[in-house]
Amino acid sequence: MALRPDVQRPFFRFQLSRFFSREPEAPTSPPANAPKGIYLYGDVGTGKTMLMDLFYQTLPPSIKRKRRVHFHAFMVDVHKRLHAAKIAMGYQGGDPIVPVARDLAREAYVLCFDEFQVTDIADAMILRRLLESLLNYGVVCVMTSKFVMSFA
Repeated sequence: MALRPDVQRPFFRFQLSRFFSREPEAPTSPPANAPKGIYLYGDVGTGKTMLMDLFYQTLPPSIKRKRRVHFHAFMVDVHKRLHAAKIAMGYQGGDPIVPVARDLAREAYVLCFDEFQVTDIADAMILRRLLESLLNYGVVCVMTSKFVMSFA
């Protein structure tokens, strides 16, 4: 028994477009000379944000692509970009995180996140792949948080 042609087409188009997709994948590893980044944590009022501001303001003038943002504002931006990427992909499906990471990497070589805090499991799943892709594109991430993170 065959499916109706209008049911088969979106699936077929999706599979065919994924096979012939020209979307560049994220590099598999960061450039050899790229710094890893910084994670500052400590109690409230210990100067983490002040250090972040000093770091950001004293970056060499040659670094024009830089962004300092509160982490929650960054996540709102990421969710909007992911939504727009999903709409742009349409029936093709695919992974919207790679193009979003690529666009963020084009906009900023240094990303400074103030008050980094992940409490939502969906955000954690997005961030794992997004930050991994950003690091592979050579983006340096500097973060402050009042919580100790364990990297397993």
